[in-house]
Amino acid sequence: MQQPEKRPELSILAHTPTHLYIAPHPLLRPYIAHYTFCAQGAQPKSHLPEKLTLIPDASGCVVFSYDGRALSGCFWGPTTKTVVVFGDAENIPLRFFIEFLPGGANRLLGLNLKDFTDRREPLDLVCPSLSIGIKNAFEQSQRVAYLSNAIDTLLLTALAEMPGNPRPLSPILKHVSCQSTVSTAAEKIGYSERHLQRLITEALGMRYKTFTRLTRINLAMQRMEKDPVAFTKLAHALGYYDQSHFNHDFKAVCGISPTKYYAHMSDFYNESYKF
Repeated sequence: MQQPEKRPELSILAHTPTHLYIAPHPLLRPYIAHYTFCAQGAQPKSHLPEKLTLIPDASGCVVFSYDGRALSGCFWGPTTKTVVVFGDAENIPLRFFIEFLPGGANRLLGLNLKDFTDRREPLDLVCPSLSIGIKNAFEQSQRVAYLSNAIDTLLLTALAEMPGNPRPLSPILKHVSCQSTVSTAAEKIGYSERHLQRLITEALGMRYKTFTRLTRINLAMQRMEKDPVAFTKLAHALGYYDQSHFNHDFKAVCGISPTKYYAHMSDFYNESYKF
């Protein structure tokens, strides 16, 4: 593998006692939300929840796990339902993630995401070149800066080699607000409804209506965490007809009511950088 392209310095988005969130190379930011490095084995167990419920993020990620002997990679497709993960710091002291924005894996890796929705597959089978490249980089150095630059280089190369030089979805998705219908969005973009629906399904792994519902619920969670507000007011702000419709969608996505979620927010994880 070529020497990773160096950036002046890492762009750190956030950090916790166990996690470091890093922005990718500027040219990759329309496709990737962040890289996450989780050195969980080196931290007190009090920082690590035994069980965490992941809220659907409509985008997917690549996860690498290191057990102290070997590195293994997995591709998580876009999710439309919650996933429960359990703490395993004793067995997996290090993980790092490539967290895609909606449509990012389609544009960077050339994957038809409707084939991967709510599935996990070995990265060796999904994208062998990326898996080999990152494993080789990891063998040369386990430092965060080196690995971040190595991932940048691999993905920039993949983007340059992608047939047709596909554009990021962000200019299209900006018209796909959580309150707009497929006909309204199609009219703004200049596509037919059928073409937009097909594009969304292939690039995001789900239908238009499912994506807008996930967007609404993720935005609702972000607002609940930042500024507690009456659910009736929140439902109205997100374009729901009334609170009962909001409650129905919330439970369909999360499995529990907004009230129960609010009382147990620390048991859930939602991606604030993807929406």
